[in-house]
Amino acid sequence: MPVKTNYLQKRVEISQDVYEEILSDKKKDWRDILWNYPSILSRFLVKFQPISSILIYLLLTVLFLYNFPAVVNKLPRSTYKATAEKSKTTIVEGTLGNIVNLNPIFITRSQVDKDIQALVFQKFIRLDSNGNPRASIAQRWRVEGDKVYTFYMAEDIYFSDGQNLTAHDVKYTFDTAVYLSEKNQLNTIGAAMKGISIDVIDNYTVKFTLQEKNATIFEVISQYIVPMHYFGDSDINILESSWLNEKPVGSGPYKIAENKNFSITLVPSESFSPRPKIEKYQFIMYPTYEELLTAYYNNKLDIVSNIESNQKHFSEASVSFTQQDIELINRKRLIYFNTRDALKSVYARQALSHLVDKDRLIRELGLLAIPINGPIHKTSWAYNDDPALYYEYSPDKADQYLRSYGYTKDEESELYIDKEGNNIQFTLTYLDTSLNRKISREIEAQLREHGVILDIESGKKSYEQLIKEVIPNRDFELLLFEIETTIDPDQYDLWHSLKSDYPNLNLSGPTEKSQRIDRLLEMARMTTKINGENGRKEYYNLFQRYFMSDAPALFLYNPTYSFFVSDRVIIPESEYMAVPSDRFENIYLWEKII
Repeated sequence: MPVKTNYLQKRVEISQDVYEEILSDKKKDWRDILWNYPSILSRFLVKFQPISSILIYLLLTVLFLYNFPAVVNKLPRSTYKATAEKSKTTIVEGTLGNIVNLNPIFITRSQVDKDIQALVFQKFIRLDSNGNPRASIAQRWRVEGDKVYTFYMAEDIYFSDGQNLTAHDVKYTFDTAVYLSEKNQLNTIGAAMKGISIDVIDNYTVKFTLQEKNATIFEVISQYIVPMHYFGDSDINILESSWLNEKPVGSGPYKIAENKNFSITLVPSESFSPRPKIEKYQFIMYPTYEELLTAYYNNKLDIVSNIESNQKHFSEASVSFTQQDIELINRKRLIYFNTRDALKSVYARQALSHLVDKDRLIRELGLLAIPINGPIHKTSWAYNDDPALYYEYSPDKADQYLRSYGYTKDEESELYIDKEGNNIQFTLTYLDTSLNRKISREIEAQLREHGVILDIESGKKSYEQLIKEVIPNRDFELLLFEIETTIDPDQYDLWHSLKSDYPNLNLSGPTEKSQRIDRLLEMARMTTKINGENGRKEYYNLFQRYFMSDAPALFLYNPTYSFFVSDRVIIPESEYMAVPSDRFENIYLWEKII
């Protein structure tokens, strides 16, 4: 009968063999051992399995934890200080996204483009939080009869290449934008310039003449000015793809020193006063969120931006960065109701408006967002603050509207049904992105809890399907969408019934009170008077009353733009921030400390 060998005893015997082989063989000296250490080590590991493997895994785990990037944030202050001191006049901003077009004549959806444009260019006029004009390139102006606007420009503004900025550059900027919009159907700032002519009076005086009154004129011309001498010699028909757009010249506080390899480096313009204290501002564009987070962990960045819904990971990762938030009051996430067919009944639209709990939506998805209740933001002078106008979360009120619509609730299924026993069901259409899928699932769950079926599977669309099929054909029942409005409360292009067909922007379509709504929108943009009888505020108050009772859309929230700033960077508080690029308004005051 074979003798059973104890496992531990066997290991001890093997270890003794190995030990004797290594140290007791008098034929081998220490040089032989060093020369043959790979084979000896290999044999040692094999003979000591599985203990040797466990030891190796433990060693690797310790090394990994020791070198984990988050540890960088806990380095001694002396080490951190030595790293920062080398770049005390440099700011490195890491961001997601990429450059599309740095020429501000073209409208871009890239936040990187918008941020760089804010540093390289200056606007013809600036706007305050109420949409009122403020001096910039144009220092003062005169208005004649609400149709003729004459602007007097500063004479000491220069582009970064030393050329003086004149009225000819202003005319070139807007004329080029209008031409490319009308002739080439390109998305430019000229789309809003229809019916406006521009005349140069002298080198520093320019006149805008309107065919009809337009209270939004100041917002229309609050645009960046580009140099005619830089762009003017290129073929206007291929300007959108010109290499000149990669390193454009502007009159702002910075100029582009380098543009390559997903990195843009800016340095102060010698032509701008006051000169910024930060001598180099570098944008590094990371293709993935993981790469941006790694750079953040490793203390390679001073600012992190454009991180969308991933702010939680950044806020938890470091104590040496401060999160700053901007409520994007001009950007609205909403659901359009198609009033042409399935949601032609106002009762159905009103019921759905009462069934969505916006606070729960934001909370459950962890969104950085502010719930909204209508087309005009509550901070606007035009906002109607009567709470009775708006749709709060109320299943009881929804039930009343659904019963008025002809539906009853089946006791067994707890679903609303019509007289024939059919369930009430709608389809939500949306661009198939991670965020939209989450929003759709949450809204589907909320409606299902209250007896309404929402189909979200057949509503998923690619970008091409959305742009080429859904929107042109108005082929939807409910449409989850995001729009960008103006600072001015003008809503003509968004809700006037004449704007209901493609390519116009009223996606919902006409409603029962469209005739009244149309007239109020027309009157509100035909006068510059704000308060008092027949003033814009009076018209917009009435507009909101009729609009909300018609419920052509369900307004969900304003997204919040979050960015993270190192404690080394000192940014004075800005007077007004409505869009992310407004954070650079006082860039010349920014400092970096050790």
